[in-house]
Amino acid sequence: MKLIFILSSILLLSFTSCKKNVTKVNPELIGNWQSEDGDYGILIDENGFGSYENYPTFFTVTGQARLRKDVLQIWPKRFKVNQFPEEHKVPGGADYRTIILDNVTYRCKVSQHC
Repeated sequence: MKLIFILSSILLLSFTSCKKNVTKVNPELIGNWQSEDGDYGILIDENGFGSYENYPTFFTVTGQARLRKDVLQIWPKRFKVNQFPEEHKVPGGADYRTIILDNVTYRCKVSQHC
């Protein structure tokens, strides 16, 4: 009986501890991200709640945003992080950040808490 409990505990911990709340791991991901082509949007709030929208197909998912190494997940959607947020300074104050997920570039205006 102890063996079953120990094995169950190990399995449970291995599944729950691998992914971290995105705002605790990388707070630079907080913001309203729009793909450069305008087809996709990702919103991640300060509590780590996220939503993903594919505008042409009206596909939307919402849930906790989790990050494990180079994979961002808003369950059930997973994204390979090709580039973590990078800030771009623009004269005149229109600074923005970019992130590349699944080879799609997203932008977020720094003034929009990004």
